[in-house]
Amino acid sequence: MLSTLGAVLAGIAPFWPLAAAGGAQAVFALVLRRRVEQTLAAAESRMPDLALVAVLLSRLERESFTSPALAALRAGLDEGAAPASRSIRRLARRIRWLEWRRNQIFMPLALLLAWKTHLALAIDRWQRRHGARVESWVQAVFEVEALASLAAFAWENPDHVMPEILPSEAPRSSREASGTH
Repeated sequence: MLSTLGAVLAGIAPFWPLAAAGGAQAVFALVLRRRVEQTLAAAESRMPDLALVAVLLSRLERESFTSPALAALRAGLDEGAAPASRSIRRLARRIRWLEWRRNQIFMPLALLLAWKTHLALAIDRWQRRHGARVESWVQAVFEVEALASLAAFAWENPDHVMPEILPSEAPRSSREASGTH
């Protein structure tokens, strides 16, 4: 579309190819309008959380853990072509680009480029590529947060009794445990 506009403005091409491209783009945008609006509404509503999740994931990715459970959580963040934090930041950047369409100077270009439609399709591609792993990424953040909270509580309250789980060889009945037969 931009190259056609440039050719028309330079006097190299007649106006009708620009009109045809604009018409085709308008039809394309109309056909996808409902899907675009749903995608963008869902993405924009999650934007505030994405920045925080990306920061937390980035912090976890920089750590190396000796605990097998934490090491497994950490390893799950590297599945795929890019680290989880980078993938989340890419999504957040695309969602921030949506704001550009509200800029009065950029608005004509956004309309010319079908900005909303292209970004919605890019967000959909991101969802298809990474969506299945997002739950495990967020779950890893939750688990580390819970463990950090428990560790902080134990550090601040050394006199509190902390349970110790010992392996047992075989489950015993309650009568055997109490010593009565």
